[in-house]
Amino acid sequence: MLSDEQRAAMRSTLSAERGKKVWFVRQPNDPEVDAFQSELEAVFLESGWAIAGNSEAQATGSRRAFTCTWRTTSRRLMSRPP
Repeated sequence: MLSDEQRAAMRSTLSAERGKKVWFVRQPNDPEVDAFQSELEAVFLESGWAIAGNSEAQATGSRRAFTCTWRTTSRRLMSRPP
């Protein structure tokens, strides 16, 4: 799902903060969301981050959602319509 350019840009940005922890919250029972989370986890790990946790969000209806949180801030990385 991520292009090589996107992965490189994320690694460049995230590497500056290596050693931090990240938490993932995802919509349950969605193979596409699971695959995207795995891809993002890999980028964070490659950038020197630790995966502190994974959890499932409450039902979000038909909208696919993914949230990634780290210690000093929280940002919604991506939310894509079905």
